[in-house]
Amino acid sequence: MLRAGRRLQARNGPAHSVEPCEGQLAAARLPACPAARSSFEVSFIDEAGGQCRELLPSCWDVPFERVSPARSFPSYKRQRNFPGLWWSATTGQHVAYESWVERDVAMLLDFDLEVVAFAAQPFWLIWPGQHGERKHAPDFFVRRADSTGVVIDVRPDELVDPEAAPRCSR
Repeated sequence: MLRAGRRLQARNGPAHSVEPCEGQLAAARLPACPAARSSFEVSFIDEAGGQCRELLPSCWDVPFERVSPARSFPSYKRQRNFPGLWWSATTGQHVAYESWVERDVAMLLDFDLEVVAFAAQPFWLIWPGQHGERKHAPDFFVRRADSTGVVIDVRPDELVDPEAAPRCSR
């Protein structure tokens, strides 16, 4: 099972952290999450292709593992990351990734027997900031065999915010 704060060592590359976050960025059980009682909103494309934007507490039963990505995965000449598609045996379809580290996480999720489905960047989390609206698209949403959901953000160690690290390593 992929655990919070697990470090990944990509072949011939640096170690990276996998961060299922709680609190402000995500929760495995949304109704119990502190963010569920706040002004967080979720924007996503539903299964029928319609754009939805709802308060976080009203989205606890949305099957995010079946929605389309909330944003595109651009590819262009001389870009620094390596986007692509991973064919997932778990989902029976391609799952997009933006880096080799995200690809490695998708591969781990695909081989995890407790994972029954997952999707890449399934929604935008939106919240009020000091200078207007803030938003973030987490890297993966995972549906586990026990029906719980997990939100995963993948970051190289050097890009992990030191203040957020304690919340994300539980």
